[in-house]
Amino acid sequence: MGKNKFDSVMGLVLGSIILFPFNNKPVLIVLFLCYALFLFIKRKEQISGIALKKAGLISVLFVPFIVSIFYSYNVERGITYLIRSLPLLLIPLSFALLQAENKRAIIRSFVPAFVVTNALYIVLMLLYILQLGYLRSDHDLYYYYSFITYEFYNIGDHPIYLSVQFAMALFLLIQNKFFNKIQKTVLFLVLFFGLFFLARKGVILSFIIILPLYLSTLTKSKKVLIGSFSVVIMGFLTFMFVPEIKNRYAELWSKDGYVKNEVTSTGIRLVLWENSLELIKESPVFGYGIGDNQELFALQMESKGYFILAQKKTNCHNQYLQFLLSIGVVGLSFFVLSILWLFSFFYKNKAYLGIALVSFFLMVFVSESFLERQNGIITYALFVSLLVFCVEDFSKERR
Repeated sequence: MGKNKFDSVMGLVLGSIILFPFNNKPVLIVLFLCYALFLFIKRKEQISGIALKKAGLISVLFVPFIVSIFYSYNVERGITYLIRSLPLLLIPLSFALLQAENKRAIIRSFVPAFVVTNALYIVLMLLYILQLGYLRSDHDLYYYYSFITYEFYNIGDHPIYLSVQFAMALFLLIQNKFFNKIQKTVLFLVLFFGLFFLARKGVILSFIIILPLYLSTLTKSKKVLIGSFSVVIMGFLTFMFVPEIKNRYAELWSKDGYVKNEVTSTGIRLVLWENSLELIKESPVFGYGIGDNQELFALQMESKGYFILAQKKTNCHNQYLQFLLSIGVVGLSFFVLSILWLFSFFYKNKAYLGIALVSFFLMVFVSESFLERQNGIITYALFVSLLVFCVEDFSKERR
């Protein structure tokens, strides 16, 4: 087996990450690092300074994370969080250790594998809930969402993280030429179904906003742009016939949905955002440290009478507020620096997919503390690293 074959296998494995059990995903990242280290040591060459700079700018958040441990009382929890965040450092470093030909082979197998396995996941998910009796029982859709999260053949995940991956697969499918028209159509319909079936408002609205903007970089045809956007909107409206999905969006047009409460997802977020801002005002510069922020936030919620949310130790459901709470304005500035560099880098290289996906992440971060869980960290670090280190390969695949 030639060296490119090994690279292709690694790309295939990385691209199939959605099919790996939750606890095995970090092992996959370590495997990727070991593979990159093996190739690097075998070459007996120095690592490129430019590659190291790229890796550093992607993983720069690790600096305030480490520093914040020194002013956290709960050091043990801080170290646990730091370990959970390791993919943010290890994934960019792995790509930095690889040569261009290795990365090219990896990306060529990663993209089709990621698209196909996400579509396969959706098919299996649908068959699973049908097997549970979705069409013949009195249980609502939320009951089956819980099975997708905690059961589902040991590869279940929270709908937020699944939805983001489905959206990423759709962007990759639109941008690349790995599939013929029939394959693209079938995969698009399956991925589109999965994204809207899970009904994560923040993810779907972010997708609907970013998609037409990205499509405008691929084609100047107004008919194609209007047609594509119309398909998305029509699909969205079709799912409104499912009562549970309709109710999730109905709260956006209802006054009750915007009242601070522990019932509607919007109301819960208003409660979380207001209370996190109160805490942030007391320690805005450095925050409370990655070891203490969650416990202090739970105590804040309890003091305001939101006992259920306090018991669940719910996070801020806003990544920017989460950063301010844990690492303050100083720490958030590191993240802003990384994002500004990413936009500048993608713009200079005319990598519009990179701009679209980073923008998509930033919009999702408004309604979710996406980087609080390891799956979110892995997804973000993997895609940003792929887009940065394989920017030329992505550009060649543009339609």
